[in-house]
Amino acid sequence: MTAFGSERAREWISRASAIDPDDPQYLYHVACGYTKLGDIELALDLLERSLPRSGPELQSWVKHDSDFDALRTHPRYRNLLDLIK
Repeated sequence: MTAFGSERAREWISRASAIDPDDPQYLYHVACGYTKLGDIELALDLLERSLPRSGPELQSWVKHDSDFDALRTHPRYRNLLDLIK
């Protein structure tokens, strides 16, 4: 992603957060975006906020969504998966 593309993505994330920043699905999708942008810790922060309040469908997506491939070996991600088994 180009610097312009990254900046634009962050702008859209910021705009979307004004709508419903505590919605688990919003947090999930923003975590996907931040993972793609390389902001791993921020993505994990959002997943930690969203997963305890999300349903089984969203929890299943976290386990298999290719957007989170960059997180798979991270200890915090592994801990999240342990919480939703």
